Amino acid sequence: MKTKPFLMSKDDFRLRLDEIHVEHEALKQRYVDNPEKLAEAREEFMAKFRETASEWERFKSVGMIQEARKFNIDLPSVEEKDAWIGLDGSCGLPFLSNKGKLMMRRAIDDEKMRRREVAAWWWKTVIIPALAALTGVIGALTGLVAVLHHK
Repeated sequence: MKTKPFLMSKDDFRLRLDEIHVEHEALKQRYVDNPEKLAEAREEFMAKFRETASEWERFKSVGMIQEARKFNIDLPSVEEKDAWIGLDGSCGLPFLSNKGKLMMRRAIDDEKMRRREVAAWWWKTVIIPALAALTGVIGALTGLVAVLHHK
C-alpha cells in the first residue's frame, strides 16, 4: 500500500478506501476458518477506515479554513472544544468538527451576503444614478449642439 499523503484529495480518499476494502476482503477469505484472526482483521480494517475518514475530514476542514481566511473570518476559538476534533493531539492536527464546520459555513455565508449587499448598494445609489445623470447631460448637450448648429 502506498504511503498516505499529508492531506488527501477526493480521488485519493476514494482510492484509499477501495484499497482498504480490497485488503480486508482478502483477509476475510484467508481467515474464514479462524474467528480470532477474522476479528483482528476486522479491527484493523475499522482502525484504517477511521484514520482515512479522519484524513478526509481534515481535508475538508483545511478547505473551509482557507475560504474563511480569504474572507478574513476568525476561526472558532480553541476554548470552544465542541468546534474542534483532536485538540489533545490524538488525531494528529486538529480539525473542525461538524459543529465547527456549521459555524464556519454560517460565518462565510454571512460575509458573502454582506459583500453582495455592499456591491448592490454601490450599484443602486452611485453607479446607476451617475450613469443616468451622465445620459441626461449628454442628451442636453446634444440638443444644445443641434439647436446652435441649426441657426
